[in-house]
Amino acid sequence: MPRNEKKIGREEKTNYFNSLSAIFDEDMLSCHQAIAVYVYLCRCADKNGQSVPSYDTIAAKCHISRRTVSKALKELQEKKLLRKENRTNEDGGNTSNLYTLLIPETKERGD
Repeated sequence: MPRNEKKIGREEKTNYFNSLSAIFDEDMLSCHQAIAVYVYLCRCADKNGQSVPSYDTIAAKCHISRRTVSKALKELQEKKLLRKENRTNEDGGNTSNLYTLLIPETKERGD
């Protein structure tokens, strides 16, 4: 190993984030865009698993369209990987969405 080469390790806390590894299982999500959106939201999440990026930001960071972001978020909600809450200002207008990452119930396996 070269002298200045570093390995990613569990003790490293900066510049890394956690993600549910099950999203890479065949039957978890139907498209790679949903995986990208999920992983991006994991990257943005605070210690409570919440984040507030806009559709435009998610689309730009994941290199997908706003429409694809919308479809991906819908699938993540259906799979119970994400809860999306519309936030409003005092006048009742929409300001942003609050995304909360969830751990889905696991299926019983017969192994």
